[in-house]
Amino acid sequence: MQSFIKEKRLNICEFFISHQGEGRLIGELMYFIRLGGCNLSCSWCDTNYAKNDFKEISIPDIIKKVIADGWNNGRWICITGGEPLMQEETGFLIDQLLKEDYKIILETNGSYPIDSLNSFKKIMISMDIKCPSSGEERRNLFSNIHLLEEKDQLKFVIDSEEDYLYAVDIINRYKPGCVCIFQPQLGSNDPKKFGWLFDRCKADLLNVRVILQQHKIIYGDVRGV
Repeated sequence: MQSFIKEKRLNICEFFISHQGEGRLIGELMYFIRLGGCNLSCSWCDTNYAKNDFKEISIPDIIKKVIADGWNNGRWICITGGEPLMQEETGFLIDQLLKEDYKIILETNGSYPIDSLNSFKKIMISMDIKCPSSGEERRNLFSNIHLLEEKDQLKFVIDSEEDYLYAVDIINRYKPGCVCIFQPQLGSNDPKKFGWLFDRCKADLLNVRVILQQHKIIYGDVRGV
């Protein structure tokens, strides 16, 4: 079995330690493993470099890297991308990290079935629903939504009134069993531009969390944060 795992390799873009910049675990110090490759081309993508900037690394060497960087077990590791579920071997990596007693959050764009992972009920799933401003809303796999549990989160990046109405419709139609997050599309925009989104959610008594990307506010649009 060990030799079988040793042969498994993943396309890895980067490793880094940082505070989680978005979602319900915002502010939590995490170890990030960014996988290479993505099947979408969102108009506002902030990790486009991950599509082509990666190298192949074996799963044992990935785990050795995490340990060598001093990341103790029992702490959070974020598997992100790109799109992690593009690579079948992502499931093997997650299984091995769970055996090492790490807590795992998987960030996925929502276009692949999350139950392709045997361990999807043992980890936190952070899944996107792509809104119209992304240009990729046709790729949403809505059958994933009923698989999400209280431990998970469903994220909508909002850049316009159209996005807002689209997201509200999805929530009303599919009634997710997890926290829903509206994330303003900051890019180079002044965060104050999105005061309307906070006001609209309040006026509509919408049961969502509106959370900014704190790493964008602090560091700007740079890698490794």
